[in-house]
Amino acid sequence: MYREGLKRNIAALLAIIVLAAVPLCSFAASDWQQPYSAVLSYLGSKTPSFGSVGGEWLVFDLARGGHVSPSDTYCSDYYASIEAMVRPLEGNRLDRNKATENSRLVIALTSIGRDARNVAGHDLVEPLTDLGFVKRQGVTGAAFALIAMGAASSYGESGARNELVTFLIGKQLSDGGWSLGNTSDPDVTAIVVCALAPYSRADSAVSRGVEALSALQTESGGYESMGSYNCESVSQVVIALSTAGIDADRDSRFIKNGNSALSALLTFFKGSGFAHSDGGQVNQMATEQAAEALCAYYRFKNGRNDIFDMNDVTPVGATPKPTSTPKPTATPKPTATPKPTATPKPTATPKPTATP
Repeated sequence: MYREGLKRNIAALLAIIVLAAVPLCSFAASDWQQPYSAVLSYLGSKTPSFGSVGGEWLVFDLARGGHVSPSDTYCSDYYASIEAMVRPLEGNRLDRNKATENSRLVIALTSIGRDARNVAGHDLVEPLTDLGFVKRQGVTGAAFALIAMGAASSYGESGARNELVTFLIGKQLSDGGWSLGNTSDPDVTAIVVCALAPYSRADSAVSRGVEALSALQTESGGYESMGSYNCESVSQVVIALSTAGIDADRDSRFIKNGNSALSALLTFFKGSGFAHSDGGQVNQMATEQAAEALCAYYRFKNGRNDIFDMNDVTPVGATPKPTSTPKPTATPKPTATPKPTATPKPTATPKPTATP
């Protein structure tokens, strides 16, 4: 009896040791779906207007998350307000110095099936081909322009996109990250990874960027930017990983001390939206970026186009191509009835030999 009890105790102790050695996430993989549904409902109650908060990213989140359809009144009302804003402009630039204003709007309009090359007579994509203009905002300006021009294959601009790919690769820091200064920043690194991920010649740069993001992750699973541990930074990393085909909840490179990047993001959830910092209240910017991250993760887990690849959006006014009905197999023509063999003429009876 003593030996049997000792064996049971040893077995239980071993089980505890094994479980303690397995890295555990603070949230189960299924727990992200309820916050995702809740945050889409929360954002869906907001009326968008042009701007970096409460505007284009709000529309983009709802459209890519399937909460609104391009044909909905929500989208048509938003588009009408953009037309009214753009119509009196001279030229195609929304801001003299910030190309990201054009990039952000191009991304949002593409998500609701609108052609950003013709908005009230303005081509909003065209300014993004001016690399001098785009580079005024450094690597982030270039990254967002690259994402915007690549949002739909119909935008073309392969020459400008190739130049931006070269520019961004050349700006990579020695540790594999990117920054607006000299020290790798998770937010900047994440958006550049998103921009470069579709281009095969940037594969090596993307891989190094991913490793840099792993190195920047804190023991709580999240990220700090400019000395601040915040929701937006981990959101950008989840978007980048999902775009690059990496599971932000399962990949061992992004699990620190049992905490994944995805689980760290969910610690900022406040029942309807997301807070900017630990213990904070619901914040609009944090909520929009967290919603984008969960949408990117959802699309990754379900094998959809990545969040910035909007070639799966049917343009407004275009009739979806019906699935072609296979032509019925032609009925074979009947084999021609062979002509009857002609009856041979009877052999002529030879005339009698003349009597000599």
